[in-house]
Amino acid sequence: MRFGLSSETRILEMCNWDEDRTSHVIDTLSSAIESSIDSCSHLSKNDILSSITDMLSESLEDYEVEVLVDILEESIKNFNFIIDTNTEYEN
Repeated sequence: MRFGLSSETRILEMCNWDEDRTSHVIDTLSSAIESSIDSCSHLSKNDILSSITDMLSESLEDYEVEVLVDILEESIKNFNFIIDTNTEYEN
């Protein structure tokens, strides 16, 4: 799963530029997102974020979870801007 350059840089900084740790953190986040979406598809955004936070807290440090949840919340806020299927562009 890709999170965009600025988010991936934040994760790298959070992991003190340790690429192995960054890879582990991103894999853990991706798994938590996929699992939460599968099990919470009928729940609210807050319920899904809570589920993801709980899963991340099982295997990551508190400060890592805090940064990742912040990234997710920003992504959710910008979702309509990033993916707007109704926008028509002129070529």
